[in-house]
This record gives sequence, structure tokens and C-alpha cells, in this order.
Amino acid sequence: MFENSPTYSPDQLDSRLESQLRQWAKPPGQTEKDKCERAVRMIQKAINNDPKLQSMNISIFPKGSFYKRTNIPSDSDVDVGVCYRSNFINDFPEGTTHSDFGFFISSYTFKEFKEDIKRAIMNCFDSTDIELGNKSIKIRSNTSRVDADVVPLFVHRRYNSRTISDYNEGAALRAENGSVIKNWPKQDYDNGVRKNRNTGERYKAMIRVLKHIRNAMKTSGYSEANNIPSFLIECLLWNVPDSYFNSNLYSKDLVSILHYLLQQLPNIDNCKEWGEVNELKYLFRISQPWTRDQAYSFISGCRKYILDKINL
Repeated sequence: MFENSPTYSPDQLDSRLESQLRQWAKPPGQTEKDKCERAVRMIQKAINNDPKLQSMNISIFPKGSFYKRTNIPSDSDVDVGVCYRSNFINDFPEGTTHSDFGFFISSYTFKEFKEDIKRAIMNCFDSTDIELGNKSIKIRSNTSRVDADVVPLFVHRRYNSRTISDYNEGAALRAENGSVIKNWPKQDYDNGVRKNRNTGERYKAMIRVLKHIRNAMKTSGYSEANNIPSFLIECLLWNVPDSYFNSNLYSKDLVSILHYLLQQLPNIDNCKEWGEVNELKYLFRISQPWTRDQAYSFISGCRKYILDKINL
């Protein structure tokens, strides 16, 4: 299944690679940031101006790579969560139901909520710019804003015991295909901020570097880069020890990080306990849309791309 991972020395790397990595590590410029923030403001205004939605207990917040500041210019778009805080999609301990925790079945469905958000968006945006997706309402970009995904959400609680206050809170949605998707944006954000601080701001820089490498690999026809979500890249780097982000050179950090992942990923015992950035969901379990093989293939492809394309 996995090939043996050849090693190579950071001494092989030259100043051309270092220069390229430092460029890739930078966040988008002010113009791109302004377009992202404008899209968020316009969505907030659309929801707040809707007569029905403005009377409901709703929170509106950016999420995803823009919110976490791990986005890159070529992928600049924004995810905006619109969460109805009076309805819940919960997980309860075995042997218990919603009634044990004081919940009842609401007559207001997730589908209705999504339709209400769609109406509010269509009242404020050109209808030709709007598309209903499986998980979100998509708004196409124009000269003043980036693409945006408006994500309807209910509150999600994962109860850890029969104690009513013992839960982890996140958000959840029901996709058009019937699947329920649960995530923890606050925990993703807080943990990412902490690791970025602990690594001298190298964690998020390296996320942007690997996103650029992934996109460059796609352009160059590397199949290993296909279907690699940005969040998987964030999670792989989350599981690399902080000490691997400690060089004065981005190129040495990159080599160390790739080598660590190529050593760990072939053996399930090494990474079976790896988690997502939120540390509330395992990274490699059957519920995930990616596999360990896929992650290894991508990291191996990153190494090959660097060696092939940077003319060392």
C-alpha cells in the first residue's frame, strides 16, 4: 500500500525555493481582504434586513479559511455561517433521547430555515448570482466581492454524559442529499490560533504554502493533488509537533514537516489517534471524506513536485 519514503537533506534546497515559499506563505493582500469582508457585510445586511429572520435568535459569523486567515489569493472566497440558535441537532449518550435533556421536536424544520435564508439573500443580491448548493447558498463574485457560501446552521451539541451541562457545542446542517454535517468552527479557530502562536506564526504560513503547492500540482497534472480539501491540509499540519516549525528557513521547515508526515502516515498505529484541528473528531475514520492513503499520496506528491519543479 505504501512505498518506503526516501530521505533528502535540507542542504539540497537553495535560495530559489526559499524565496518561493516565503511568497506562498503570505496571506492575501489588502484588496483581497477588503473584497472578502465586503461579501460578509452584505450577507449580514441581507439577513438582518429580512422581517422574519430579524426577529429570530440568529448569529451570523464568518467561518472557514478566511476567518482562520489560512486562505490564499487563488482560493479567496468566504463561508458565512447563519445559525438559528433556538433549534438543535444533537448527539446523545447511548440509552438516552432528546427528551432526557429537555428537548422537544420543533415544527420549524431545517429546510424551512434554508428557504428563509435563500429568500433573504435573493432580496439583496442579483438572482443570477445565486445558486442553491448541496450544503449552502452560493453567491458568485463580482468586481467588489469574492465568491461566498452562505451556510444555514442549527446548534449542535455532543453530550458526553447524562449530565445536562456536559457537552461540546458546535454547529450542524442537513445537506440536500440528506446527510447531516457537524463541525466545530470555534474550536477549529481557537486551536489554530494557539498552534500558530506556539510555532512563531509558522503553522498558518505552512498551511498557505501547502495550499499553493497543491494548486500548482493540479496545474502541472499531479493526480495526487486531486480532491484534497484545504481542511485536510490544516489537520495534517495540526498533527505535526510544534518543534518541526522552528527553523529560520521556510524550506527547512517544509522538508522537516513533509519528512515527518511521510514517516508517520504509512503506519496506522502512528496516526490512529490523530484528530481534526478541533480535537473533537478523529482524522482517519470511516466517517471522513478522505483516507490515510490519500493523505500519504498527497504529501509524497508534494515532495516529488518540489524536487521536480524547483530544479534543485
